[in-house]
Amino acid sequence: HYAEIAAPLSALQSVKATFIWTLEHQVAFEAPKKAIISAPVLATSDPDNYINVYTDASGYATSGWLGQPHNQQPLPSPLPKSITGMKALPALKPVLFFSRKMLPAETRYPVHEQELLALVKFLRGNRFYLINRPFIAFIDHKSLIHLQEQPYLSKRQAGWVELLQEFDFKVEYLPGRWNTVADILSRTPAYAPRCVDCNKRLLVSSFINAIPLPWPAHTSEMDWATHVRNDDYAQEIFLMLDETQEHAQPSRYKRFSRSPKNRDILIYEEDRLYVPETLRPRILLEYHDALPNGGHMGEDATYAKLLLRFFWPKMQHDVRSFIRTCQKCRAFTSPRKNGFLRPLPIPNPIHHTQGFDLFSLPDSRAPSDTPQCL
Repeated sequence: HYAEIAAPLSALQSVKATFIWTLEHQVAFEAPKKAIISAPVLATSDPDNYINVYTDASGYATSGWLGQPHNQQPLPSPLPKSITGMKALPALKPVLFFSRKMLPAETRYPVHEQELLALVKFLRGNRFYLINRPFIAFIDHKSLIHLQEQPYLSKRQAGWVELLQEFDFKVEYLPGRWNTVADILSRTPAYAPRCVDCNKRLLVSSFINAIPLPWPAHTSEMDWATHVRNDDYAQEIFLMLDETQEHAQPSRYKRFSRSPKNRDILIYEEDRLYVPETLRPRILLEYHDALPNGGHMGEDATYAKLLLRFFWPKMQHDVRSFIRTCQKCRAFTSPRKNGFLRPLPIPNPIHHTQGFDLFSLPDSRAPSDTPQCL
């Protein structure tokens, strides 16, 4: 009965209609949202039918839903890779929807652990639907398919794997573009973080969109993605975020995270955006030459401004090299002249002049690490 419920909204889409939002339209807007989670829409679990589980994580929430085919026809394994094949899959009827907000500690998990957390929380919360019944779990993270084959697991992952062994299921990879229901459930606005750091990320994204980059505005995201794909350092970070390799330099990549909206484009180090190598000259130009961010400030001031929003390896060195090649800065900045070297006269009597200094040595077992020189 969707057409009947949404009839007032459909009437507003007419070219001849005058857009006036009334109470009737508000009721028609809220009714479909209530209907999708109500008993007439949710099907009763059929113990003789196939079970499919879909889960996802957004960075601040986990979600999932359980569906069963209308005609008791199983989904093919593996799933087809073509768009035509995916659209031809049997329709599913939803049995339940599930979502939960992450704890503060869980939001700091790596992406692959957040995806695994979504599956664990769904199975634990809906155990009575799934225990002693075979089912397929669909996730949009390939590394989790071979989780039990990994040579190294953290204590947290090992505990989760032990819990998963209670269930009779198989994990299948489902591209994110087809996992839309679980994705929407994991991005419930009520779960969205409200904090200073998150607002900083929004400001950084707004700044990037506002920069007059050399390509048209409607293709800026596509070109940014191209620069990221061709950047070796960015691809190395993406690889470490995707794979389960805590045993290989875990502390180096623990501070990195993906953007919840553009997971394959934007990388953050805490709240600072990573800039691909080919776009760094443009960012340096905006922050040194152009107003209001620039104004031909010095090396320290320019670096401090960049450090608030961006990061890349050897950024301070790049800032120094860029400013030292600026023709305007060289023309209007007076060089600092060094003073003349004036040697001290050679004293005649012994101990007439003495010098004293302290210098540090590398750490060792000795209690003293700062000798004095006389």
